[in-house]
Amino acid sequence: MTELNQRSEQNANAVPIQCPNCGTQYSVPVRTMIDVSAEPRLRQQFLSNQINVAVCPNCQTGGLLEVPLVYHDAGAEFFAVYFPQQLNISEVEKQKMIGDLTQSIMRQLPPDQRKGYFLAPRQFVNRQNLMDAVLGTMGFTQEELDRQRKKARMVEQFMVMADDPKGLQMMLKGNDAQIDAEFFGILANMLQQAEATGDEKTAERLTLLREGLMPITTFGKRLQKQRAAVEGLRDLKDPDEFLARVIAADEDEVAAMTFAARPLMDYTFFQKLSERVDASKGAEKTRLTQLRDHLLEITQQLDQATRET
Repeated sequence: MTELNQRSEQNANAVPIQCPNCGTQYSVPVRTMIDVSAEPRLRQQFLSNQINVAVCPNCQTGGLLEVPLVYHDAGAEFFAVYFPQQLNISEVEKQKMIGDLTQSIMRQLPPDQRKGYFLAPRQFVNRQNLMDAVLGTMGFTQEELDRQRKKARMVEQFMVMADDPKGLQMMLKGNDAQIDAEFFGILANMLQQAEATGDEKTAERLTLLREGLMPITTFGKRLQKQRAAVEGLRDLKDPDEFLARVIAADEDEVAAMTFAARPLMDYTFFQKLSERVDASKGAEKTRLTQLRDHLLEITQQLDQATRET
């Protein structure tokens, strides 16, 4: 077992839970420490509310478990302690627990990594405030966070009309420009959170909302087109047909197909595309040259992202 896996297991302990709805007893992994310097994947899991979640295996009732938590990011020199406000303990007990959590994570680090910022951990009693601070370490401004919250509220408002196409159309008036990539991304994150916490009702309505907005919004129609382009790849006969489809696709379809079929865009693919460029003239030659450059840029970005994960 690697040191990373050992540390991960130490920071996630099985805790017995009794479902408040049906009484079923089960256990869930609970973390008291998140060190994204050692395990970068934990950052997104925390931000999408996938850490410290209990979902009853019998009735699917569940939600977030509010427990004390340490969050550490050495790259940003960010060290925080989350202590849920609803935990009813004295200030003396609270400070002792914060001290114990701080010492626990410091003991896991080499002496040269125990820097001054550990001596004054930022304290949070509200999970959202801690999330905002974490997003701040990632470069998000308060203006961006406020905009995302506004769109999250829009998702919640639209969700009320998820099963009412006419009502959805009425709410959409004047808001089409707001239903953009960021809106659908926030919707997707909320859906992921609902599924992770076992909230089937919310997950169902968010799915219904997403499918309802697809055919009636400008950006949704683009997503539908991208989805169709990706689904069309299932019946490909050979690499030459893939090349032909990429050449015939528009910008949105090209991006979707590149993400879905990166392995098909190999050396042979680009060699054949270059042959098409060399054999063409005028405006078509310019278009194919730009397409090739665009594809090279996208594939390089994808490859870099893969190496970094």
